[in-house]
Amino acid sequence: GMTWVIGMVPAIAQTSDPDAYLNALYRFLQDENPLAYQLAMEVFTDQDNLEYAQVMCAAYDEGYSVNQIINEFFAGAEVSSLSPEEQQILAAYLGALIPASALYYCPENWPTVQTFLDR
Repeated sequence: GMTWVIGMVPAIAQTSDPDAYLNALYRFLQDENPLAYQLAMEVFTDQDNLEYAQVMCAAYDEGYSVNQIINEFFAGAEVSSLSPEEQQILAAYLGALIPASALYYCPENWPTVQTFLDR
């Protein structure tokens, strides 16, 4: 279900326009997982969603793999205390955040992400 990324690729040209990034993130979540979309819209603010993208990019720059980032995230106390359903919603959110953050904020890390998605 990652073909949507192809449609986002032109965005690399105009890095870090917050609206373009947020629209892509929300549009994807809306199609893929209504509950994750609700999380992004109602629990997180636009600012949160933008900050998470920057955190992702910083993690790639530090040399973390996508898997390490995900494991780190789910090892966190707040996350491990969530119900399995809630964890699934978060996983869906991350599934959108990971490619969107790379495409819009750190396209130089896109190859790392693409390798992960292709597996």
